[in-house]
Amino acid sequence: SRRYKGLKGGELPICESLKDTIARALPFWNEVIVPEIKAGKNVIIAAHGNSLRGIVKHLE
Repeated sequence: SRRYKGLKGGELPICESLKDTIARALPFWNEVIVPEIKAGKNVIIAAHGNSLRGIVKHLE
């Protein structure tokens, strides 16, 4: 990724920020999950903590 260009292995972050997680998860939420819910379908979501935290933050 351009963001990390020029950094050495030990300088790379070991986790994804909440902001980055939200930016990655919300398009899927809006494009896939929301239409299913609006169509009256039951949806189960399996995700890790930050993804779920980001979705909940979006819903609040």
